[in-house]
Amino acid sequence: MTDATRALPGSSSRHGMVICQPASASWWAAAAVLAIILVLPLFVVELPPVLDYPNHLARMKILAEGPANPIMSRIYAIDWGLIPNIAIDLIMPPMLKVMPLFTAGKIMLAVTVLLPVLGAVLFSRALFGHWSFWSLGCGLVAYNGITLLGFMNFQIGLGLALVVAAGWIEFRDRAPVATVLGCALGAVLLFFLHVFAVLFLAVLLGSHELMQLYDGWRSGKPVRPALVRSATMLGCVFVLPVVFYAMSALSGNAPEARWRSLGRKSYGLFLPFLNYRVNLDLGTGFLIGAGILFSWWRGWMRVPLSTVIAMVVLSVAYVLSPFSLKGASFVDLRMPAMMGFLLFAGMAPVAIPRRVAQVGGLGLGALFAVRMAVLVLVWIGSQADVARVRQAIAPVQPGSKVLLTISDWEDNPAYWRKGMERSRRVTKLASTFIHLAALLTIERNAFWPLLFAEPAKQPIQARIPYQDLSIPEGWPPSYELLDKERPDEVMDPDDLEEAPYLNRWDRKYDYVLILNAGGVPDLRQVAPTKLELINANDMAALFRVRHPWTAQHSSREDLLSRTAGRS
Repeated sequence: MTDATRALPGSSSRHGMVICQPASASWWAAAAVLAIILVLPLFVVELPPVLDYPNHLARMKILAEGPANPIMSRIYAIDWGLIPNIAIDLIMPPMLKVMPLFTAGKIMLAVTVLLPVLGAVLFSRALFGHWSFWSLGCGLVAYNGITLLGFMNFQIGLGLALVVAAGWIEFRDRAPVATVLGCALGAVLLFFLHVFAVLFLAVLLGSHELMQLYDGWRSGKPVRPALVRSATMLGCVFVLPVVFYAMSALSGNAPEARWRSLGRKSYGLFLPFLNYRVNLDLGTGFLIGAGILFSWWRGWMRVPLSTVIAMVVLSVAYVLSPFSLKGASFVDLRMPAMMGFLLFAGMAPVAIPRRVAQVGGLGLGALFAVRMAVLVLVWIGSQADVARVRQAIAPVQPGSKVLLTISDWEDNPAYWRKGMERSRRVTKLASTFIHLAALLTIERNAFWPLLFAEPAKQPIQARIPYQDLSIPEGWPPSYELLDKERPDEVMDPDDLEEAPYLNRWDRKYDYVLILNAGGVPDLRQVAPTKLELINANDMAALFRVRHPWTAQHSSREDLLSRTAGRS
């Protein structure tokens, strides 16, 4: 038995576990090394290839500058209200008064990576009564698929939910009133960080209370008084978030949902391990899962009933949840992200032979090092794409309106399979380059149609007439749609439904930007009567729009000069 699992003589038990020795110097050293390695990738690149991250940065710029930026304040209005999911909106704008935007952004990214790890470690400590090396293994899932999609508010909320749940487990019986008050305050804070964080906290606290009730029933204690007490305590914790949600604009959003097939959901179970190399990612998931099952079978892994309940609830929720709901995407994939951290926070090795523990620890450390090396190399390579986008958009003038399109999978599957940079896609999830167009707002003070500006979820919204030129949350249309002569008549209704601003786009925008431009066979053949190619590279192509009235004016001038020549 290792030092981390050896019981102190005469120590009492906690939830069936023994309270063990304080963390050793080696544990603290391992924790420090883990934290340093996790934040290292963030500071070796200027703009990490995290999907939503540039879009968030653009919004932070608008919030921080406010009326001081006459161009952006003419396009967007700042409107604070009872809005969930605004963690970074509250924290980052004040930071920009003392540091550059990209520096503040990377500090917040570090928080989104480290806080869930800290929460998992504290949760494990509260549940098992000792600092476990196994809990540090959550570094393997720190850069999970959700992290690389840039769901920063969700990640911060997930980490804080684990911290609040750790406090509940630690102090519930010793100071119940203070625990309820503290967790109620935490639940309110979680509401403003992310709604799903409140749901995660409910799962964690609810599963712990069910375990407590089961233990009491087995020991012969009356169940009804304990049930009433648990229900009352939980009700006090969650009543305000429920009321706030009912009062928020988000509750009034149309409950439109889109579902994924069960076959596609199978990949989602590996989300905690997904980043850039499919074989390594899936292999890591299989290895961790098989290791846990084998250790449990041999009696080397302690899995409390509360963890089993939470895992079952999250698994069922994952199967039943839609992919998108109320304007939010990747809804179902939030559950595997939560489960990934519980693999390390809600379980603890016990009585593992020293040699097995040493080999297993070295193996996990080596796997972690390989995965982090892959991530760092991919991120370093991604900076070439950032430079290409900057080069392409350099001619854009402040205040211009830029239509964003992409070369999608259906447009050129061969390019996506072979020619595309690895950093442009997270394994089995999504492309990561879409929101690089936010550099138009950050560096060119220009408008583009997909800035996150949903009033129910963000404290900004587009002003009239820019509302008709944008969708606060959406996906860029294919560049092939630009060739339609009359979009309002011949374009597929589904295309116009997802991007209504395409209707008569050549009358609305000053420029067109195509991302992943290397997938376009011939850029000069993209709507040649409407577009003039200005800049192009493998990542981005910028076109100037030939406005109809400009073309008519030019034609009239040509006719007049020819007439004058005859006379």
